[in-house]
Amino acid sequence: MELAKEKTRIVLAGDHMQMSPELLSNYAKERKLDISLLERLYDHYPNDFPCKILLCEKYRAHEAIIKFTSELFYEQKLITSGKQPSHKRLVCNDYFLQIWSWWQEKVLK
Repeated sequence: MELAKEKTRIVLAGDHMQMSPELLSNYAKERKLDISLLERLYDHYPNDFPCKILLCEKYRAHEAIIKFTSELFYEQKLITSGKQPSHKRLVCNDYFLQIWSWWQEKVLK
């Protein structure tokens, strides 16, 4: 971004609601370096700002997963457009447990 000129356009894409790397340095935390540029810009501009876009339609995940994440993180703004079949039995995996533990630690504090 330092090399950007007057007519340069920069696109930042990502999801500040997804898990970010864990910051271990207290020095860095005190200086709020655990907040990404994307998250800072997202929080800075109002929701109706024309360059702030949320891609709401989800095609690849199962409807139950989209509903869960939509309610938990996205103020019920996500919708399912794909029709992914259900699995015959629920298998709890470590990834889900890690997300749940992270959410409890960060959000429920």
